[in-house]
Amino acid sequence: MWMLIPLIMLLMCLSGYTVHIQQQAANAQADAEAAITGDRMRIYLNAVQHYARVHPDFNGTVDESALALPSWFLKSWNMGHVLASSRVYVYRTAAPPGLIGYLSESMTDDLIRVGINRRGVLVGPDSSGRTDTLPSRIPEGSVVIAS
Repeated sequence: MWMLIPLIMLLMCLSGYTVHIQQQAANAQADAEAAITGDRMRIYLNAVQHYARVHPDFNGTVDESALALPSWFLKSWNMGHVLASSRVYVYRTAAPPGLIGYLSESMTDDLIRVGINRRGVLVGPDSSGRTDTLPSRIPEGSVVIAS
């Protein structure tokens, strides 16, 4: 009977360790999903920015076939863009957790802002009192890269 106590304690330790490992795996998966999504948004942003430089007077949404995207690039259904007043906006609805943090850390250009569309205003970690009004075509709650 007295040997059951150490056995139960060992089983409790092992189950706690298993939960810890599962949590680490879930965090790593979420980080990877945010990184993959963020990198896809950056590739898409570069293609839209290139189009905007070549066609500076264009406003609206460009047909995907007109963008200089790599042949291997697959745009997800919930990603889009808008060109308005010489600015480029790339957005993603239903964004994975951690996407804004990943984009904020990976964007090195001070002219590029990252945030969420809240009632037509870009709200992000670098807002610091600035308000950027977004085009009405960008869905509420989308993660947005504005350049």
